[in-house]
Amino acid sequence: VGFTGVTTLRNASGETFPERGIDPEGIALTSAGTLFISSEGDARNLLNPFVNEFSLGGQQFNQLTVPDKFLPTSDGTKGIRNNRAFESLTITPDERFLYTAVENALIQDGPASTLEDKSPVRILQYDLQTGAPAKEFLYITDTIPNQPDPPGSFADNGLVELLALDNTGTLLALERSFAVGVGNNLRLYEVRLQGATDISDVDNLLSDPTDPDSKLLEVEQVAEKRLLLDFDDLGIRLDNSEAIAFGPTLPDGRQSLIVASDNNFNDSQITQFLAFGLDLDNIQSPTAIVETTSEINGTQGADQLIGTIDADLINGFGGNDTIAGALGNDILFGGNGDDILRGDSNSKAPGGKAGGDDIIYGGSGSDRIGGKSGNDSLYGGFGDDQLWGDAGDDLLSGGLGNDTLTGDNFSNGSGSDTFVLEIGEGTDTITDFELGTDFIGLANGLSFGNVSINSDSNNSLINVGDETLAVVLGVATFAESDFVIL
Repeated sequence: VGFTGVTTLRNASGETFPERGIDPEGIALTSAGTLFISSEGDARNLLNPFVNEFSLGGQQFNQLTVPDKFLPTSDGTKGIRNNRAFESLTITPDERFLYTAVENALIQDGPASTLEDKSPVRILQYDLQTGAPAKEFLYITDTIPNQPDPPGSFADNGLVELLALDNTGTLLALERSFAVGVGNNLRLYEVRLQGATDISDVDNLLSDPTDPDSKLLEVEQVAEKRLLLDFDDLGIRLDNSEAIAFGPTLPDGRQSLIVASDNNFNDSQITQFLAFGLDLDNIQSPTAIVETTSEINGTQGADQLIGTIDADLINGFGGNDTIAGALGNDILFGGNGDDILRGDSNSKAPGGKAGGDDIIYGGSGSDRIGGKSGNDSLYGGFGDDQLWGDAGDDLLSGGLGNDTLTGDNFSNGSGSDTFVLEIGEGTDTITDFELGTDFIGLANGLSFGNVSINSDSNNSLINVGDETLAVVLGVATFAESDFVIL
């Protein structure tokens, strides 16, 4: 992963947080261009967990109230466990509710996960219209699935991430465990909060909060959970994955899901991205589909990488890379550098063949991206990129920079292509828009009523206020039917 910049978080007074004064974990971007960030705090040093709102420049300007039961105490009898607090954060699609959860039980609620004990954790719901806590729900984690080696060594399990699927309380939940000598285990669940009992008025779940061995109070309805995927079944090395997020819609209509880990600045760990296809239409049935791809990794240098007949995930990382998928539905990441990315084997390569429906990310740098055959989704990223959809019904999004977008004509392709425009991402040049066939896709809140279209000779300028989003060559007039809302 190549870093393109760093933004320092500042507290409400505009000052940087003190050393070890923040442990940020969850993050969510709003349509208003702000960030909600959760911090685990530090129970040992009586540092409270928080959920605060920040500008994209890193300035805190809003603080959500954390109920007292979550706050650590000097006698250690209540509140969060150390490093087991607000690991997760998600916002519903309509941005009405925010959810976060403790990774393991509050001290007064019961045990942390062990080889024998499940942990009763709280999912905390905020109403973002009022900024106040709304409800709390009981979620029961798994026990630690694997005995450490040697026995008695460190092992844990907890709820590390949530992702809202709808506006009514259906979530994805990621549980992650670790055992010395064994490694990590991950499990993805569908969680339903509809009908779950609100326990916000219950300060402790233990019948005797002074006795950690006392029984758990009866809760009428806990959060319902259903296993979608045990990552051990994938047969790959797993690491400390703590993040899940939706990626773009796949060409077959399914939603992509990205699961990520970081290496914790530890040479023995890896930064890992796993990409899946999720059938949201079937998420409430026992036949929910989750798929993964084989992974091909480059280096920080200039690599030449070619995919296989299967669905590949190819990472170029740094350097000026040349990457080509092959016959499967591939996902390509150029990373840093001026890359050449092709969805299928380049037509100039010996034995080059038509491939599948690919998703290609240029990353930073001035990239050249070609979808080749199939219904491809192309994302330029940072830099002045050149994108060719080629054959098929393709989606072309230049990203930040002054990009050149060609659907198919100049590459002898065909199909209905969608050229994506957003405010603040530069002026793109669309070279071969076909009226009645192609579409201009308006993203991130843009609508047809926001744009104005001016003719310049035989070309059109698509504007929002004083900003020119695109110059469309060879097209003098547009109709509203030529635009779609993304």
